[in-house]
Amino acid sequence: QRSSTPYVTACNALFDGDRARLGTGATRIAYAPVKAAGRADKKALREDGQAVTAPLIFHRHDLDLPNNVMRPKAIEACADLIVDLLAPSRHHLGDKPLQPGDLAVLLVSNAEVASLRLALQRRGVPCAGQGRQTVFDSEWARDLLIALHAVRHPGNAGALRAALLTSLFGIAPQALPALEADGQLDAWRERFIAWRQSWSRSGVLAVVHALIDAALPTLARRAKKDGERAVTDLRHLGELLQQEAEAGQSPDALLSWMRAQREDDEAIASGERSLRLESDAKRVRLMTLHASKGLEFPVVVLPTLWAHEARPSKGLSIAPQDAQGMRAAVFEKSTLDAAKEEQQDERFRLLYVALTRAEQACHVFTLPPDRPGQRQTKGKARPKAKSDPDRSALDALLARWPQDEREGSDIAWRPHWPLPPDQPFLAAVDAEAAVESMPPEPNGFRLPGRYSFSALSGHGERRHVDANTADDERVAALDAVELIDANVDIAPLSLVRGTGFGQAVHDLFEAREPDQHFADAHASVQRALEQHAVRTFDNSPLAAVVPHVAAMLDRSLAVALPTGGLTTCTLEGLTPAKSAMELAFQFKIESASMSVLRQKAQEHGEPQLIPEGPIDALRGAMVGSIDLVFEHEGRVHVLDYKTNALPTLADYAPSALVAAMDAHDYRFQAFLYTLAVHRYLRQRLGADYRYETHMGPAIYLFVRAAGIAPGLGLWTQSFPAALIAAADQLFAGDAT
Repeated sequence: QRSSTPYVTACNALFDGDRARLGTGATRIAYAPVKAAGRADKKALREDGQAVTAPLIFHRHDLDLPNNVMRPKAIEACADLIVDLLAPSRHHLGDKPLQPGDLAVLLVSNAEVASLRLALQRRGVPCAGQGRQTVFDSEWARDLLIALHAVRHPGNAGALRAALLTSLFGIAPQALPALEADGQLDAWRERFIAWRQSWSRSGVLAVVHALIDAALPTLARRAKKDGERAVTDLRHLGELLQQEAEAGQSPDALLSWMRAQREDDEAIASGERSLRLESDAKRVRLMTLHASKGLEFPVVVLPTLWAHEARPSKGLSIAPQDAQGMRAAVFEKSTLDAAKEEQQDERFRLLYVALTRAEQACHVFTLPPDRPGQRQTKGKARPKAKSDPDRSALDALLARWPQDEREGSDIAWRPHWPLPPDQPFLAAVDAEAAVESMPPEPNGFRLPGRYSFSALSGHGERRHVDANTADDERVAALDAVELIDANVDIAPLSLVRGTGFGQAVHDLFEAREPDQHFADAHASVQRALEQHAVRTFDNSPLAAVVPHVAAMLDRSLAVALPTGGLTTCTLEGLTPAKSAMELAFQFKIESASMSVLRQKAQEHGEPQLIPEGPIDALRGAMVGSIDLVFEHEGRVHVLDYKTNALPTLADYAPSALVAAMDAHDYRFQAFLYTLAVHRYLRQRLGADYRYETHMGPAIYLFVRAAGIAPGLGLWTQSFPAALIAAADQLFAGDAT
């Protein structure tokens, strides 16, 4: 059903005669010749203008070196083949050029996925890794395993030292002698003993949470995203361990299971264990053989099937559970041999899966089946070649395929693995257009990008602000501070800050029900703070801060927003019909330059608006997500919540907030969001749309100070219509 007639014919020829028996054991399967449905023939693959009549291509390499020597060579040759397949005007699917998204590479292990991904990135080819990158592959899984081992064996000094040296606790090796001399190592041992007792009482998940709490001071010193990733992975691992524990695993068996997950390079990843990876239909897809089941791709490359061999045996086999729930460890040779034959049969099934994913063509790399099983050492005899059931299914298939029968009209054999192509890969503007020649960058290629505010502003780094100007603005803001309600105590809010606090505030606003007040939802507030690992800086109980956070949120809901309208507008007064939260956008950039945009802003009276970021030339897509877009009195506003902890309340006054906005490039962010909504409204309203009529000023709500005094914590600006129009034309590719 999925494949073209020539490719189905090639598979019938491949699995012909003795080769139709896929496997060696009792669980082997047989291949039966099939007839093509013909649906894929409408988009036939053409090479240099001619239809591809031999779509199953074997790339033969005669070097009889072991796998560990040839695997890196195969990865590089595969990357070169992909560049060659994507060469301008060489290959077409129907009447369209072959694109990166038309290709998939199926590999044996996740390590190979990672290696090929790097090789393609060096060549500038867009790719998306879709292997089993699970939470068990992370450094936090390694550190958690070491820490849990120490929890199970707190009396083992070596295990305790190893745990303290992990990234969870961040103790330097040179500090260990001082810990022992001061008796602090004994204090740590007591904590690990307490965690062991907690494991017995409350389960492994409680211990993982306790370890996270103990590690938070160390994690807080790491890079922002790294610390958040650590907490996410550790909680994820704790939940998976708890699931296994509830299935009957003892604590020591649980650690053995976790160690096996980390060592197993071919285990199938369920969705609950997988890390979220990028997915893009316009990229070459890289995945393991297991992950490819049920999928289909126009062109498939199989560079390392010859390496899909049996893993070294540990000398035992674990039998399935019996009626009493017991499992036996079996050491008999006959049982082990049968298990190895079943594993070889499974490799044959995966060989069949891999070869039948293609719609139009498949490229397979091969090596001599009689190559040595390992690297030859000096002065010793040549190692023997592997045989069934230890060798790969591809090697077994080639071994029973006589050389004089391999050449056929439907199957092509090419000498050597692919060599580096004559020219680097260049991307087309889109699937419809011809390939565009671009000035090569150091890696020979510039991929159409996805740009966001943080990317263009240098990832939100602070911009220098003249100190005298900032001081003048703060002095001018003191009048507003005098109006502060003396009954409002915001000092406790200074105990919570950081990215986690900002995310919790966003979540609370987004999840709020109409007419809900946070003063009545302290449990929800505390739960949101805990979910984002918010902690107080003085280690005081988080519950003591919750009422102050709730009051802060309620003040923000009730504050009059500076819409410039005739009637008052508040967040709590907005209806779902007049607002959209977390509105994601993406619009195309034909060609633009940040320096030209900066010049346009200066011409329209905004010399400080566009930052000097790390990127100048733009082509691709602008992306982002706006906290809130709402309509009031017929005008649409963008609104962003900010949780910045500024030094004093005077810094939140409207005149002083300009300094904070420019220091963090927030005005540039508001400008991009306004431009996105401008494009959206123009598309929806058509000829009736007018920027001056339909777009209201952008509003930034600094929640720590909003509602304490009139205007405090509120920034607003309407960008000139001429500037918005100039930026719109620039991003559309019209520099004039």
